[in-house]
Formats: sequence, structure tokens, C-alpha cells
Amino acid sequence: MSESKSKSEQPTDWYLSFREREFYVFFVDGSHVLRRFLKKGFAHCYVIEKLEFLWLMYDPTRSGLQSVILPCDIDTPVIDLMLEQSPTASVVQLKSKIVEEPKFLRPRALTCVSVLEYVFGFYTGAVTPYGLYKRLLSGKHQAIKEARPWVTQCAHQDADATN
Repeated sequence: MSESKSKSEQPTDWYLSFREREFYVFFVDGSHVLRRFLKKGFAHCYVIEKLEFLWLMYDPTRSGLQSVILPCDIDTPVIDLMLEQSPTASVVQLKSKIVEEPKFLRPRALTCVSVLEYVFGFYTGAVTPYGLYKRLLSGKHQAIKEARPWVTQCAHQDADATN
């Protein structure tokens, strides 16, 4: 007797098995040519994605997209360690849903913002890193489940110690 599953029981695409994605979006100063026209602290953005067993960093640079598997285990406080390297960075913790019907992203200039939108899988309409920051925190896109500023674990521990 064959044990074939009906079409409705089989996943339509492998990526639909990942219902939620977790990102930490970093906004930093940089040496961008147009830096003087950008908001201070928001000249560049990159993202770290938390997967089941590892951390991935996507950093769009002038010469390409750097994709790095971070050399640490999933329980390492990666975000706090990254903030030690860039203490003035602003970070948004973003949890997004997979949109069941993938939509094509709009063609546009290749910038750190547009590359991150491709990584996220949805279009925000932002042009600058600060615009992306504001749009993510607004949470108005259907794919955004939760977006909030990141507060370091160290800040939590300091607050607990003073109370």
C-alpha cells in the first residue's frame, strides 16, 4: 500500500516551513560618500540573523555582500558582543513572518537598505538607513510581527543591581 501524501499535506515550498525569522538590524556611522547628508549614527546598516543553530551576518558593502557565519554557538550573547565593537550603534530586533505569497521586490539602486530588504524578503519603501530604522519600528508592514529597539543584557543587569 502506498503511503503518498495528498497535495494539501505536502509543503508547497521548503521555505514555508520557517514561519518566523529573527533579525537584529544594526545602524552605524560609516565612511559613506554621502555621509554628510545622512542622519548621524545612520550612515550604514547591516543585519545579523538568528537561525536555529547559528548566527549569520549580512553586511552590504561597496564591493559586495559579505555573508558570514559567526564563530559562536547559538547561546552566545552575540548582539551584546557586537555592541562592544560598535557602542554607538542603534539596533532593532525584528521578528518577521514569511509572507505566504512571495512578491517580487522592486528594482532600485543597490544600497545597504535595498540589500537588507531583499534579505528580509519585504519592501519597506525606505531610502536611507534612518528611514529603514523608522519604518521597521513603525511595524506597519504585514510581514513585521515585532520590531523594537534592542536593550543590551548588560543594561538589564545594571538596572537589576541598582534596584
